[in-house]
Amino acid sequence: MTLLNVLKIILLNGVFYLIWKIFFNYNRFPVLGRFWLIASAVLPLLLVNINNLAAVSITFSFPRVNVSAARAVENVQFPVFMYIYLIISVLLLFVLLVSAIRIFFLKRNCKVFLTYGSVRIYEGKVIKRPFSFGKSVFIPEGLQDKLRDIVIRHELAHIRQLHYLDLWLMQFLLTFMWFNPFLWMIKSDMKLLHELLADRETIKYVPVEDYINALAFFSGFSFTPVINLFAAVRLKRRLSFIIHFKPQKLGAMRILFAAVAFMLATSLAFAHVDPAGVPTTLSDTVRPEFPGGQKALISFLSQHLVYPEKARQNKWQDVVIVEFTVNQNGKVQNPRVIKGKYPVLNSEALRVVRLLPDFKPATVSGEPVSAKVRLPIVFRLDE
Repeated sequence: MTLLNVLKIILLNGVFYLIWKIFFNYNRFPVLGRFWLIASAVLPLLLVNINNLAAVSITFSFPRVNVSAARAVENVQFPVFMYIYLIISVLLLFVLLVSAIRIFFLKRNCKVFLTYGSVRIYEGKVIKRPFSFGKSVFIPEGLQDKLRDIVIRHELAHIRQLHYLDLWLMQFLLTFMWFNPFLWMIKSDMKLLHELLADRETIKYVPVEDYINALAFFSGFSFTPVINLFAAVRLKRRLSFIIHFKPQKLGAMRILFAAVAFMLATSLAFAHVDPAGVPTTLSDTVRPEFPGGQKALISFLSQHLVYPEKARQNKWQDVVIVEFTVNQNGKVQNPRVIKGKYPVLNSEALRVVRLLPDFKPATVSGEPVSAKVRLPIVFRLDE
């Protein structure tokens, strides 16, 4: 995925999130709002990737580039920003793993108080505030019957409405796109919306005054990323929702504005698709051109390609064919190896193709279009 596509995903997340704030929000259509938040996180990723698949399918093959063993090195430098990205992603995965391990040991140290279908309700002294994780509910030991009933009803509402799936999905996306501020905002709003939906379900069976007292009793905060913690999320907002919530009907104008905003956001993702489509003849097609022409391309690749030391020691030789897209702006996108026997040679070929500067894009009838390029790279040992 290119930097341009990443920026486009972030922008689309922002557009969808703004629509949520304007047309839905917490007190208006909370159920529909929940699905809009899920769409706000997932749809931009799907739209941008579908758009990449929609590129004009014109393929050009370039002459072979030879790499000799004279340019062998032990290591290839890895960009610093990639180290930073991977470190933060690994840390987020580690936090998730630690949370899962804590839940595992919590189950072992608590007793099963009640089984409700496939849901198990655990009770223990080490639990300070009630919460749910997947299909497990955890409550403190020694609660009064009335308070315990309120807590269990609330957490079962989370489980019945599958809120844990939303949180797992968001945590998965954030692990790999932690730099996207809108995903963090979407997750934060989603957790509050989950609580509001569970609150609304619970007060159907519990007096409002008793329920408010229960929320106040358990108010607190948690850093665990994938649990629904009773009363931990924006208590004042929840109390206002419980007291003042009135179901609203979707007005025609709201639907219209939301539909228009959705279409605008979608069109943004598809903005670079060539409107002319695939030509019926290639007689008016001009291939992508490297700056300085074919000789400059061969010179660039020869200067940057190195024969991997492992391949040299094992006497591995091969012709690696790399396919990539040159979009209508000349950017090199989505390089992949379509022929190659040895992973170490494939990786070196991909590394250098990713370094290629912008091309002059292909044209059809004078209009720039995206085109696929196939580049054979010959790794051959000196005799």
